[in-house]
Amino acid sequence: GVTVFWRGMGEVWMITSPLVWKHPKTFHRLVKENISGIMNNLKLERLQAVVDKECKYAEKWIERLGFRREGEMEKYIDGRTYIRYAIVRG
Repeated sequence: GVTVFWRGMGEVWMITSPLVWKHPKTFHRLVKENISGIMNNLKLERLQAVVDKECKYAEKWIERLGFRREGEMEKYIDGRTYIRYAIVRG
């Protein structure tokens, strides 16, 4: 899903099921195809996400989706370090 915090800026979030692991290519394709449409429909200039630094596969995946790494956020959730990613138009 996407939570719009203010005009032009939203943050993605995800809760998955075991089906993602059964159909990873289909899942990736559907997410990738919908990012632009989501940004257009919600009139977003920025779409951001956070990824647990210890979850290396999630880092690789979000980068394949087109998000760019912006920096680390120490002790962001439960004392763990997360990484901020974003897609910014223009």
